[in-house]
Amino acid sequence: MPTYKNETTSPISWGGNFWKPGESKELSFVVPASDLGLTKTADSPAPTHLILTCSGKKTVEAGTPLSIDVPYPARGGKYVLSVEPTEGDVALKIGSGTTGIPLGVGTAWVKTLEWKYAPSITLESAAGATVTVVAEEV
Repeated sequence: MPTYKNETTSPISWGGNFWKPGESKELSFVVPASDLGLTKTADSPAPTHLILTCSGKKTVEAGTPLSIDVPYPARGGKYVLSVEPTEGDVALKIGSGTTGIPLGVGTAWVKTLEWKYAPSITLESAAGATVTVVAEEV
């Protein structure tokens, strides 16, 4: 699976994984390495899940909801969604839901979702935020 190394002088945390400075980890999934400050040191064997095109670092402007359409995951209609703020606080709304899930720096939300119930997500922030979003086919 891909291997990622923390070549910085600060610890890095994402999706329940923690890298000390200089530490490498082999994972069974892809992470947004450059957005997190990690260096990908090995690609193979490739993970079996495909990262969907809506994934990446997102900037949420203060008071302006950011809606993200999730492409249909062709391998069966399910995807794993991971949302983790790296700056600021956000509320995550899934599909047509009206209740936001509050997330702050260091708090990742990861769940397997059915696309038919969650074809989009919305991120909202009162003061602005930077959020790493990864949607991965199951």
